[in-house]
Amino acid sequence: IQYSICALLALSIFVEIVIAEKSTAVDQPNIVFVMLDDVGFADLSYNNEQKMIPTPILDNLVSNGIKFDWHYSHPTCTPSRASLITGKYSANVGLAFAMLPGSPIGLPYEHRTLPQLIREQGYTAKMVGKWHLGGATWAQTPVGRGFENHVGSFSYDLTSYGKQNFRDPWNAVAVDWMRSDESRNFSHYAEPRHATIAITSESMNILQSVGFGDHSNTETMTNKPLFLYTAYTAAHSPIEPTPEHEK
Repeated sequence: IQYSICALLALSIFVEIVIAEKSTAVDQPNIVFVMLDDVGFADLSYNNEQKMIPTPILDNLVSNGIKFDWHYSHPTCTPSRASLITGKYSANVGLAFAMLPGSPIGLPYEHRTLPQLIREQGYTAKMVGKWHLGGATWAQTPVGRGFENHVGSFSYDLTSYGKQNFRDPWNAVAVDWMRSDESRNFSHYAEPRHATIAITSESMNILQSVGFGDHSNTETMTNKPLFLYTAYTAAHSPIEPTPEHEK
């Protein structure tokens, strides 16, 4: 099940922003929307009394924030993301099932997207991580659908270290990792870090660029509020833990 953590609160803030009149940057909060991939309801220890998979950081976020009592989502990758990005049922945008590697389809261009709408409210919109809404053409990619820049993957699964896509369990078909921006600058490469580490690090770099943390980069700071969409590839297969988590 696709499950977004505390991002639900961020989405409610976003809806209020979009329907309100445009205000000054100081009145607009920075928003970080985090999506986890194929994480089930009972996989999180705050939802499971047996706590077979400890998730202490997420538990702390929930205990100090707002937890919804009820939430519906799609059971696979593409439909969940299509609904999030458009605010519509996935069937209404033609993406009711997970896209396979090499698919020519993508999010239909007539549907406006969350990053497009929020940028109209004065925000800067950036993405890190898994997209899975098309990549056969530039216009289908995150930077083609409203994000200013993106680093991460386009397709449905990848090896955590090699960033390879597999059409079946034995044959790799591509390396799926890209750094791009809406000016059409891009770099396609095999990111050597574990995907979870890389996504977290890239997200932290963006947060520091807007003044978050002890190592903020004042040279890159902007007066625009930030919308950051961080979409992890974990815990989608293949399962590849970091060495310190193999014990």
